[in-house]
Amino acid sequence: MAANCSGVICRCYEAGIYYPDEPPTSRSLLIVAAVHLYAVAVLGTLCNGVAIWCVVTCKKTWQAVKVLLCGVFVPLLVLCLVTQPMKAEMVLAVLTCDPRNTPKIYRVITMIVYSFMIHMELASITALAIIRAVAVWSPQRHEVKLRVALTIVVSILVYSLLMALSGTLGLDYLEAERAQRVLVFVYFLTNMMVPFLMTATSYALMIFAVRKNRRRLAACESKTGSGALLDQATRAILAVFISNMVFGFPHAVFHLFEEPSHTLDLSIHMLFYTHFVVDPLLFIWYNSNYRQQVWRATKAGWNTVICCCKFSPPSDGDQEASGSSGIKGSHLSLRTDVFLKQSEV
Repeated sequence: MAANCSGVICRCYEAGIYYPDEPPTSRSLLIVAAVHLYAVAVLGTLCNGVAIWCVVTCKKTWQAVKVLLCGVFVPLLVLCLVTQPMKAEMVLAVLTCDPRNTPKIYRVITMIVYSFMIHMELASITALAIIRAVAVWSPQRHEVKLRVALTIVVSILVYSLLMALSGTLGLDYLEAERAQRVLVFVYFLTNMMVPFLMTATSYALMIFAVRKNRRRLAACESKTGSGALLDQATRAILAVFISNMVFGFPHAVFHLFEEPSHTLDLSIHMLFYTHFVVDPLLFIWYNSNYRQQVWRATKAGWNTVICCCKFSPPSDGDQEASGSSGIKGSHLSLRTDVFLKQSEV
């Protein structure tokens, strides 16, 4: 394939972007991928910012739960705000077959931040599912302390950073190709598939416990007065997990393959990146408190815009008209006063 290339495509083979026997990726697909990355960057930043605002400002959410939920949506916000535009530039470098636009240090930093945030988001969802499952099975100990939540988030942060560094930098030092492939397989199996299985198991146990102990759980939650909020939070996080399963499971399986093509790589990752926008939307929609909060803020903002448009500063012509009407009004008031004085006389 490289021997029959011409023009820009030849530079891709010379730069090592494609393997010698690999067909080049369609330019249309590369353009769509770049547009998709920028769209996810804009929409994802907006949606995750709103989700974080809902979590932080909601008075009905416990402080510990706020910390755990921020462990899910702050990584998504960083992914959309930082890594998506950087990855778009990498796609454009492939489109122009000029890797000098994205040097190696640029790509390494992008992948470290990206892997760090992905691991943190997935681990936080798993931790929330496990905590909620434990709360359902032992409702007398369902309240998580703020110190415990902070410890969990910090532990997830350290774990995610170590996994990102080992996956991005550590595997590059292996010279044996077979050993590298085995470690890559184990790495993605343990860091992607295992959290999926643990989260799914936690929610399955949770649903089983709720059905089995519905009366006891309802009585316990009625004493605390916060059972409805917990149910909404559980539904919202479950919706986020299902979104991760739909958009993320093909991505996890994809990384278990050996040397996939660039076309398949772009297609799978476009599907995967979509959940950066879908997750916060589902989270807000399935929690009525957050949904009403967003609706009130949107309505207040719209009313503010309407008021600003109605009470815009008057033009020069309007000011002159108002001035002349004021003069006429003063003359009229003077004439009325004179008439009243004459009638009194």
